[in-house]
Amino acid sequence: MKKINVHYDNTFPSDLIEVIAKEDCDTIKKIKSLIEEKNCKHIIGERNNQFYNISISDIFHFFCKDSCVFFTTDKYVFEVKDRLYEIEDKLNSLNFIKINKSEIINIDKVMKFDLTFSAKIYVHLNNGYICSVSRRNLKKIKTLIGVKR
Repeated sequence: MKKINVHYDNTFPSDLIEVIAKEDCDTIKKIKSLIEEKNCKHIIGERNNQFYNISISDIFHFFCKDSCVFFTTDKYVFEVKDRLYEIEDKLNSLNFIKINKSEIINIDKVMKFDLTFSAKIYVHLNNGYICSVSRRNLKKIKTLIGVKR
């Protein structure tokens, strides 16, 4: 059970946030990242030898193909110069989640999760793209969507 206590003390010269946890976990890492404001708001994408400043909220997913990293919006596919693990670190937020070794999806852009009888999960994004969750990430996704089996 997680508890949150907030105490205000106007004698402090600046804000102090202290997290006391039993052990390190993904939730603590996300809280720390949000507090430190490491999350980026825009990313530079390349398309047809032109560079565009794209809002993170407009991105559906990131994926690797032929040793390059790309991301999709509702209309276009852009190439990005960062590696996927670098992007994952930059996007260490509640909205993006890695679903397999070569894809990170924006949870806000998911239309539905399709669970098959073979325990495989397919993710349908709002732009029509369908991707699959790797076995390694099944538990994380099932927890996210509230599946107990």
